Order: sequence, then C-alpha cells, then structure tokens
Amino acid sequence: MLWHNDLAGEVAAILTNTQWSNKPTGQFAVTARSKTVDTLIQKLARSSSKLDRVQDIAGVRIDADMSLTQQTLLAHEIADYFGRERATVKDLRDAPHSGYRAVHIWLIVPAGRAEVQIRTLHQSEWANTYEGIADLVGRGIRYNEPSDNERTQRIVQAMHELSKRIARDEKNADQIANVVDNLVQAVFDQPGGSSAPDPGLIDQALEALSSLGDRAVDFQARLKQTSEHLRSLRRILDGEEVEG
Repeated sequence: MLWHNDLAGEVAAILTNTQWSNKPTGQFAVTARSKTVDTLIQKLARSSSKLDRVQDIAGVRIDADMSLTQQTLLAHEIADYFGRERATVKDLRDAPHSGYRAVHIWLIVPAGRAEVQIRTLHQSEWANTYEGIADLVGRGIRYNEPSDNERTQRIVQAMHELSKRIARDEKNADQIANVVDNLVQAVFDQPGGSSAPDPGLIDQALEALSSLGDRAVDFQARLKQTSEHLRSLRRILDGEEVEG
C-alpha cells in the first residue's frame, strides 16, 4: 500500500500547509493513513465495490477544535480548493453510520481516490473509542452487524445513544453561538461610521448573552465531561489504569 500512503501524505501536506480562511484557531490535527490489506479485504467482502472504486484506501483525517458551523465551512472550502468536479462533500452528521458522525470529502485526483475526514474533537473522541471497542469485540459493529453477545450489544447501543447526545449538544451549542455572533455583528455593523451603536441593539445583544450564555456553558460542560469519559474508557480498553 506504499502508493496509497504517498497519496494520503500528499493530501495531508496540502491540508496542513494551506492557509484556510475557515481554519479554527484552536487544535487542528491532520493525520494520514491508508487501509491495511486485511481491512481492505473485509470491506470488499462486505460490499459489491471493486478495488478501484474504494474511496478511502488513502485517507486523511482532520480533528479540530471547532463548531459544527466551522466544520461545514471548512469542508466546503477544501472541496472548492480541489474543485467541485473532483470533490464531493458527504455529511454524516444527521445520517450517521453506526453512530459515526463527521463530514467527509471524497476526492478523485490524478493519482487516485482519497477521502478526507473532518471531525470535531467530540466526534473524534467518540469515533476513536468506538474503534477501540471494535478491535476488542469485532469490527462488525462498525457496519451495524448485530452481535450474538448480549453485553457487546448493550455496549454498542450505549455508544450509539452517546453519539446522539453528543450530536444534540453540539447542535445546540452551535446554534446558540451563531445567535450571539449574529447579534454582536449587528451591533458593530450599524450605519453611521464611528457613531454609537443603536442602544436597542445593545440591549438585545445583552439580553441574548445573559439568557443563552448559561445554556451554552451547560452544553459545553456536558460535551467536555463526555469527552473525558470517552478518554477514560479508551484507557481501560488499552489496559491502562484509570484513577478513581
């Protein structure tokens, strides 16, 4: 798979070195990988796809500290960079695959096919934990294959419910942030140059900040706590000790 490693590396270099206007200011991690032979064989066995039609043999992942709105804007900016005739955006947030949520970009470039996965930090924590569980109980859970083991099935169901909760909290936090941003922008976009903004708009912005701010903190706190629990679970899966 050396050729696909090179392709993934080239795409990762572009994503890392390009100055994206919608790049978040916080954590922005780009990693590249190609499918292993065993994983590729399993995927081909589960589908009717031919080898030259497998989109994610060469894969690049972006895990970033960003909102859902930033995730959307970044995905479309990257797709525009490569050209819409060569890039297709696949949004898996409202239609997740076995609980997995992200925004993917399918690329068809002269060197072959590649997939860019764009994930928020919370989506990434969930996906990495689910992957660790799949390594222990069988990769079939990644493809919605039911397990004969009752405990495994309960774990899968719990993880799927957790994915839904993360999605709800991220969506609510994103909507609140957008409302506040729009109100603040409206204050500073008032006509009149350097004249004072409309006092009515200031009152409206302050009211929104006070009424929505606490709720936004609640969503963010719950998301942070969920990510911490997922990291603890991954340490357990890796055989590490977890402090009480």
